[in-house]
Amino acid sequence: MTPKKSSTNPGPGDQNALLLEHLGRLLAERGDYAEAEVPLRESAGMIATLFAPDHPFSIGALGAQAALAYERQRYDEAAALLSRSAEACDAAELEGDTRCIANRQLLADTLLRLGRLDEAAVASSRSLDQRRKRVGESGPDYANALRTQASVLRARGDATSALAAFDAALAANLKAGVSANLDVANLHGERARTLLLLGKPEQALSSLDAAETIVQRLAAHNRGRRLRLLATRADALLALRRDTEATALAREAISLQDARGVLDSGEWEHMQTLAR
Repeated sequence: MTPKKSSTNPGPGDQNALLLEHLGRLLAERGDYAEAEVPLRESAGMIATLFAPDHPFSIGALGAQAALAYERQRYDEAAALLSRSAEACDAAELEGDTRCIANRQLLADTLLRLGRLDEAAVASSRSLDQRRKRVGESGPDYANALRTQASVLRARGDATSALAAFDAALAANLKAGVSANLDVANLHGERARTLLLLGKPEQALSSLDAAETIVQRLAAHNRGRRLRLLATRADALLALRRDTEATALAREAISLQDARGVLDSGEWEHMQTLAR
């Protein structure tokens, strides 16, 4: 039996697997889920043949599959995959590996979706701490981890601190020359939700404009992203007493029922009520 590889320097065959994984991630982010499954399945199969389960490439494959499940709003499935990743990272003492850090951050995002706030806070704190150790408080990777931390703060009722963290994350991206990818779109969208909690709907609309411009260019087929932005904009317009426009957007939002998992049950019911 051929022993599994241990090196993290990919050879030509390994590189093909990693390229397929990257392609699958991009397709998942865009909302092309069926298309994403093919390269992710092929990549995972190749990696499983070549590497042990606790190898960084194997952990990366788990993260790619979990990212697809997350985009599809299959949060229980994503959490199970990411818990396996966390166990493998801990067992192999790979806490500082970039794949382990990214997977733990996605685990925090997933646990937030599932309402498991205390667990999400722990996962987010560990991910942010490891990003800080690797890159300092700068760059897009740190900014993305800070975005998750800000979401935890907001979920705990501290919208003021959350807004400061979202702003710091945007500033870190801008300093690195990153201003128009989907991570930045996420930041603008989450910032808008936080501004609404702080009673600032006009500023929220400005953030939503920035998020929607990016999403329309890079992920126009992603119905979950579209629903999340529509629901937030409807709430902003409602706060500004632009009821007719808010109702129209709510009706458009509930037409995306297959993606309703991006909203919690209360948010979905609110959209249904507003649409009447």
